Amino acid sequence: MSSSLTSIGNYAFWSCSDLTSITLPSSLTSIGSSAFYNCYALAEVYNYSSLTLAIESTDNGSVAEYAKVVYNASDLTGEKPATRIQIIDNVKYYVYEDDFIALVPTSRDITSINLDSRTTEINQYAFYDCASLTSADLSGCTSLTSIEDSAFCNCRGLTSITLPDSLTSIGDDAFEYCVGLTSITLLSSLTSIGTYAFQYCSGLTEVIIDSEYVYNKATSTSACGSLFNNSSITTVKVLSSLDDGTNSYITTNFTKGENEVI
Repeated sequence: MSSSLTSIGNYAFWSCSDLTSITLPSSLTSIGSSAFYNCYALAEVYNYSSLTLAIESTDNGSVAEYAKVVYNASDLTGEKPATRIQIIDNVKYYVYEDDFIALVPTSRDITSINLDSRTTEINQYAFYDCASLTSADLSGCTSLTSIEDSAFCNCRGLTSITLPDSLTSIGDDAFEYCVGLTSITLLSSLTSIGTYAFQYCSGLTEVIIDSEYVYNKATSTSACGSLFNNSSITTVKVLSSLDDGTNSYITTNFTKGENEVI
C-alpha cells in the first residue's frame, strides 16, 4: 500500500468513538502514545506496516485494543480481505461467523433504533450520549445476549427500552444517566448486571422482575447495578412464581404487584 505517512502522533485519534475500521500503510513506522485511546468501536485493523499488532494490546497507541480482527502485513500478501463492517438501518455492525455486534449508529442524532434481529451483542459505548434517542425496542433481537459497558450511558432522552428474552448480561454503567427512563422489565434469562448499570436513572418509577437472579440480588440500594439507588422507584412488580416472601427488601421498601404475569 503506497503512502508517505511515517508516524501517527500522540492522542491523534483519541476517543474517536465512531471509528470502526482503519488501514495502516506500509510506510508507517511508529504510532504515538494513546493515539487510538478509547476507540471502542475500532473493530477492524488492516496493518500493512512492519509493526506487529495484537488484539487487546495497548501497544502502538492502543490501535488494536478493541479490535475484533487484525490483519498484519503477513496476512495481507494477496487480495485485501473483505470488510466485516456492515451498515444496516443506520447502525454499523461487525459481522463474522456467530458474531453480529452492533458497534455504533451512523449518526448520534438518532431518535430510535431498530436493531437487526441477528444482533448478538451491543458494543461498549455503542449508543453513548445519543441525546435524541427516545426509544429502543430490542425484543426482536432473539440472539442478543449482552449489552456491554456504557452502551446506553447518558441517553438522557431515552424513555422506553424493551429487552429481549435472550439477554443474559448488562454491563457496567450500561444505562447510567438515562434520566428519562420510567420503567424497566428484567426478564428471566438475565444473570448478570454490572456496577452502576442503572445509576442516576432518576426518572425510573417502576421495575418489573422476571429474573430469579435480580430477585435474589435485590437486597440493598447498591444491588443490581445501583438499580434500587434511584429514589424515584415506587413500584416493584415480581413474577408470582418468584415471590416466595424471602426478599424483605422489596416487600418492605416498595409497592409490590401481586400475581403479575409478564
